Parts: sequence; C-alpha cells; structure tokens
Amino acid sequence: MKNLVLLFGAFALIGCGEKNESGAGAAEAADSSADSQAAGNQTEESSADSAELADNGIALPLSDADVERLLKEAIDMESLEQRDDLLYQNNEPFSGWIKMEADDEGVMVGLVKSGKANGPWCALHEDGRKMVEGLFKDGKKDGPWTFYTDDGLKKFMEQTHKDGEYVRLRYWHDNGKKQVEVIMKDGENISEKFWNSGGIEVETREESTK
Repeated sequence: MKNLVLLFGAFALIGCGEKNESGAGAAEAADSSADSQAAGNQTEESSADSAELADNGIALPLSDADVERLLKEAIDMESLEQRDDLLYQNNEPFSGWIKMEADDEGVMVGLVKSGKANGPWCALHEDGRKMVEGLFKDGKKDGPWTFYTDDGLKKFMEQTHKDGEYVRLRYWHDNGKKQVEVIMKDGENISEKFWNSGGIEVETREESTK
C-alpha cells in the first residue's frame, strides 16, 4: 500500500510547483498506521464537506459503479507528457480521467483539468477495493481524505486538507467510536483530543488505545 499512497503525495506536486515535505511524511505515517492499527468505522455523522459533490456529478465516497466507470474511461498517465508542472496530450494541457499503477499493488484513478489534478481521486487494490479517496483542487489536496480498512468497506482514518495543508487528522476505534482528533495550523499541532473505546475522553494517546 505504501507505494501507491505515496504516489498521491508525488502527484500533488503536479500543478502546484513545490514539494510539501510534511505532506510526504504524513502520507508515509498514514500508511504505517494502516498496517498497524485495527480497522475502524465512523458511526458519527460525517462533516458536510465529506459529501461535497465533485465534478461530473460524482460525489464522495465513490460508489463501486463510479469506480468501474472511471477505470474504463481513464487513460494511462504514461501516455501523457509532464512539463512545467502540468500534464499534456498532443501539446495541449490535458483534461480528463487518468489512471496509473504502482508496483502491482493496485491502481490510482483521478480527474485532471487543464493539466492539474482537480477533482476526485482514489487509490484501489488490484481487486478494486478502495484504499484512499479524496479531492484535489487546483493541484492540491483539499477537504477530507479517507483511508479505508483492508476490506475497503470501513474508514479508520481521515486527513483533512485546505489548500494542500493539513488542518485535521482523525482516527476511529474498531467499534466506530472516535479515538483521536488533531487540529493543525501551519504544519504545527495546535490541539489534540483522545478517547478510549468506550467513548470517554482521556488525556493521552496511550490511554486512547484501551
């Protein structure tokens, strides 16, 4: 999963012109958590922005039918040329759905407008199960990015971005109750809250594992 998830961070560089070091680190940390943390499912009502309509009438989370259609419609990224931080086809900035594979781990599919990532993106296992999904806006991650358990059915972590910057990180226990919420600004944590599996707020991350 790591190679495919890290591709999201690398692809975010297309159209934004500079590398976000903290973003790459966070993506790698997220993958480490995916391998080590028990699966969780959010039972609380999702925030309004998590249901934001993407382009072409597609809403997040993507349905199986959406994914199947997009994979058929998307073209291979290898067929495009990358220059000046944009993707080109026949010397014109490309607009449309693209896909790319990563080390036999699965495939990533997403929307590009005028050469930049702009719209919904999703990383999938080889059998179509979802790993991660979220939105790019003008080449930068924007809004909530959801990380799914191995079965692709439940989310255990959500990273929220604004203009490519991390603003919130949340985890859930395997019973669906919230475990961790971190609020960030300018790359720094400004608040942290923790809950144990019974839904009781506790003082430390270690206590939240109980």
